[in-house]
Amino acid sequence: MPLIAYSTLALIWAIQPLAMIAVVIGATIFYLTLSVPLAIVLVPCLVAGGAMFITNPVSVPLSIGVFLAAWAAQFWGHKVEGKKPSFLKDILFLLVGPLWIMNQIFEIFEIPAQKSP
Repeated sequence: MPLIAYSTLALIWAIQPLAMIAVVIGATIFYLTLSVPLAIVLVPCLVAGGAMFITNPVSVPLSIGVFLAAWAAQFWGHKVEGKKPSFLKDILFLLVGPLWIMNQIFEIFEIPAQKSP
């Protein structure tokens, strides 16, 4: 999923850099409402990953190729799991994907993703 996010950010940047900045700000606000610790780690990762594509001399063809390959892998994985992708029901699930992956990383390292009440 991060590859989809990185390549999408790079493609938006290629079309209109200010639009990419607006998308990152909007995603940051959304992520902060779900989990501050996850957002603090995830947003810089997304920006850094997107920047790797943007700074590449073949960023548009590379981003398109990665975008298509990552989506193909995503659908293949869902077929293997036997589950329909959640984002087909609600577009917000596309934003939740990177957050879900970051949460898995937090769990591996036993880092709390939410403050205890």
